[in-house]
Amino acid sequence: MVTGDGDARGLRSTLDPDKSPVHWLGHYCTCPFGHVEDDFVRNTAEVLLGVVPQSPGIFDRYAPSTLAMGALMLARFLCGAYMMPFNENEQGLEVMIVLDRQFRNNPELVLDIPNPSTFLPLDLDVLEFYRYARDYLPAVPSSMKEYHKPRNLNSPDLKINLLSYSTVLPDADPTEKLRALLNSMQISPGIEALLDKMRISPGLEDLLDSMQLK
Repeated sequence: MVTGDGDARGLRSTLDPDKSPVHWLGHYCTCPFGHVEDDFVRNTAEVLLGVVPQSPGIFDRYAPSTLAMGALMLARFLCGAYMMPFNENEQGLEVMIVLDRQFRNNPELVLDIPNPSTFLPLDLDVLEFYRYARDYLPAVPSSMKEYHKPRNLNSPDLKINLLSYSTVLPDADPTEKLRALLNSMQISPGIEALLDKMRISPGLEDLLDSMQLK
């Protein structure tokens, strides 16, 4: 059992350290006692973890529990969710930063996740978000002090996140989604010039058509 002060020693003593990152994620999403992580955040963390096997040279040095924590921390950040003060640490923050960098440099990583038969709309949302909307969120925190710093809920940055991106006009293309979100924030019409430059790559067009998600 996890102690009420958020200490994770009890959790570590009851879990096999060799369990998979997804296994650890399931426990973190129900800790501290009584907490239940939002399904969207949890599913996002699972998508993020899906790229770990593709880059063994980068992620092999991290324990499964650390990978799970880093993915959950990044998922909460991307979704604008509350930063639950439980067991976050410097190693988890490092994984959070590395995962974010991996997706920013190559969002198509999500298309290479094993078991394509289980490809979900959320996977595509993560790809599109990193390709078209990630720059509207601030950079990930560079320290635990910054991570735990209260965020200004009135900041426009927090209104464009993965959750809002996925739920606004779900059947629209990325340009229309961003336009709707930016309009809801009363951003200057000058943003139209930027949106007009956005184009969906041919590869993504074909993927959307094949999945009948466009």
